[in-house]
Amino acid sequence: MKKSDNKKIQQAMRLFKNFTGDEAVSIDNVEHEVDNVVMAVGLCNGIMYETIREGVTEKYIHEFRKGSRPILACSSNGKNLYLINGSFQFTNRGIVDKKRG
Repeated sequence: MKKSDNKKIQQAMRLFKNFTGDEAVSIDNVEHEVDNVVMAVGLCNGIMYETIREGVTEKYIHEFRKGSRPILACSSNGKNLYLINGSFQFTNRGIVDKKRG
């Protein structure tokens, strides 16, 4: 593991704790090749997800503001989805748009 990977792991663990309120109890090393060829599907208007925060399962719906919407893309085999660009960040509050409108 590279030293930069350890820094990224620590950063991800802090983000997890800030978002969920819980310590990260395990770290899984997942091999995942990022596709360098994707098909642009279109703009992503929103995303729905379910997670556990402070021991409670919660469901979220995030509708991107017009100026923050990322491009939804898929791998050439259709098995992986990506959010590309856009003006948002994942924080302790979940997905937060950076641009208005």
